[in-house]
Amino acid sequence: MRRSVGARRKRMLAIGASVLLSASALAATVAVRAQADTALAANPVTVAAIAAQTTNPLSTSTTVAVSATETDQTGMLTFAVTGLPASATVAPIVQPAAAGNAGTNLKVTFAAPFTGKVTVTASAAATATSAAGTDSEPFTWTADNTITFAPGLTNQSFRVDAAISELTIAGNDSDAGAKVTYAAAGLPPGLVIAKTTGDVTGTPNTPGTYAVTFTATDSTGATAKTTAFTWTVTPNSIAVNATAPAKAWVGVPVKVQPTATDTVAGQAITWTATNLPAGLTISKTTGLISGRPTASGTKATVVTATDARGTTGSTTVGFTISVGVVIANPGTRTTTVGRWDAINPIKTTDPVTGDKPVYTVTGLPAEMGFQASPMLFFGWPVKVGTFTVTVHEKGSAGSIDSMTFKLVVKAAPDKGATGQIHLALDGKCLQDPGGKTANGTAVRIEKCAPGANERFTVVADDTIRVNGRCLDVAGAGSSGGRQAVLDSCVKGSARQRWVQSTDGELVNPGSGLCLADSQASTSNGIVPTMNGCHALSYVQWTLPAQPMLTAMGGACADDHYDSGVNGNSVDLWQCNGTASQAWTFEPGGTVRMFGDKCLTLRSKKAVLWTCGASVGQKWTIDRIGTMTGALTQNGLCLAVPSMTAAKGTTLATNGTQLIASTCSQTDPRDLWHVA
Repeated sequence: MRRSVGARRKRMLAIGASVLLSASALAATVAVRAQADTALAANPVTVAAIAAQTTNPLSTSTTVAVSATETDQTGMLTFAVTGLPASATVAPIVQPAAAGNAGTNLKVTFAAPFTGKVTVTASAAATATSAAGTDSEPFTWTADNTITFAPGLTNQSFRVDAAISELTIAGNDSDAGAKVTYAAAGLPPGLVIAKTTGDVTGTPNTPGTYAVTFTATDSTGATAKTTAFTWTVTPNSIAVNATAPAKAWVGVPVKVQPTATDTVAGQAITWTATNLPAGLTISKTTGLISGRPTASGTKATVVTATDARGTTGSTTVGFTISVGVVIANPGTRTTTVGRWDAINPIKTTDPVTGDKPVYTVTGLPAEMGFQASPMLFFGWPVKVGTFTVTVHEKGSAGSIDSMTFKLVVKAAPDKGATGQIHLALDGKCLQDPGGKTANGTAVRIEKCAPGANERFTVVADDTIRVNGRCLDVAGAGSSGGRQAVLDSCVKGSARQRWVQSTDGELVNPGSGLCLADSQASTSNGIVPTMNGCHALSYVQWTLPAQPMLTAMGGACADDHYDSGVNGNSVDLWQCNGTASQAWTFEPGGTVRMFGDKCLTLRSKKAVLWTCGASVGQKWTIDRIGTMTGALTQNGLCLAVPSMTAAKGTTLATNGTQLIASTCSQTDPRDLWHVA
């Protein structure tokens, strides 16, 4: 630097000491003052380039080397820094002793993350010979703590309402002393993140797919975010299991207990079912299917379990309901009053284990009965009509069934045992006088003579007919003393029905009186009248020989050898109208065929034997119904043998010898139709 003549060159060095740089300028400067001169030379200052700076972690102070030169090299440089945050701590830049070329360190400590442009400026003050000079160097400075998330964080999938207990979002901070806190965005409803630990807990309650981002922030303000990942909350599900019974029967109790497994524990289950078999229901709370099926068939029943969230699960239960007891149907049966063709026996099946069926019947006409084992109908229908007969079954195990068939009962045809009717008093015969068959014609007792007027027919409906008319009681009301007349046959008329009693009395069941020669006269032309029943000759009659029909139908008492030989067994045989099945009931209680062969009991077995030559020949007719009776002797009944040895048969086979058995008014084997 040039000065005025005589002037003395002077240099002053000013040294800055321990000055703290602020965020915008150096706190102290070193000034070099020179003597004023009339003309000063330029003094260029150059700051060396500074590389971009990175500070990590923030807790570590950073030193940046700074250097500058000046052309004059006679003075001291001062430095200033701008662009740093106010929170940064800057140590003073100390000027080295040498002049002209200055090198120093910029030491900074950051209190918070920072990214920005920082400028270092070097200045040379004017001297006696040089003008002031300055230069600046900008550079980028990034200060932060590095936070990274622990590896292994992947897409998550949890079931709704399944509690989460072991998911931690961990962040690693480059500044070991900084405290990290956590936050999350987009978590499924029901989940939360712990701010201090990063633990994600809770129970997701809404199915769906969620984009979740986790953020870690430390105490300096440094942050890190995860890349958004998928968190899937899947709906819960219910698995239903139920097994139909191996066998199910109509009327037999059924129990099916379905189970449900819900992926969400503790859920209350509500049960429903569609297409249940008739008679079965399902419990809403337990799911138990129970009841008694009322109809056979197959059903695909859908059982559904629904939990409190509305989640459902279903399964199909296949029911096959069978009729446990099957009663074979004989179809429509047709017979006549006083006759019954047996249904051999009705077959039944009962596959229900342990079941003990009980059978009852409804709809049978009067004087017909029913036997359950073997199952058959017996007796003789009394009334004309069409009857709906139903067999009902109810088993001890709950089985139920019924079988219905039609029974058509027609009026009895005008046929049967035909012949004379003899009065015991004098052997005279009952007669249609002169063949006058007009209604109201009184019958008479006349000397027996061949011809149509004495050919009376004993019909199965217990009417006695001649020349197309029925033997009747005259008039109406009380019948005591009234005459016996002939009249048009009327279906079911009690005044036209006649049955034989033990000693040959001819009883009118409608009145309880007997046909009698009330005058006890042996004169011809006497008109018989209704009188009390007595074992007296004027009240005793012998009817034409007729069959003895078993109550089980279609079979008659029979001479086994058709010969009338003493000792021939009296057996059961299908009714055929032959002489070996024609019996007369005589006064005194004998029952005969072939004139002098009597129904006899020998060692409790029924045989033929010459009348009067043996004990066991006197029989009593015990009336049980209008057409039904039992033939008894000393408290025993003429009976069909036990069916035990002939399983599956209604009757013993043809040729089975009749026996004497303890009487029963309900056992069909003891009952006979005797007109």
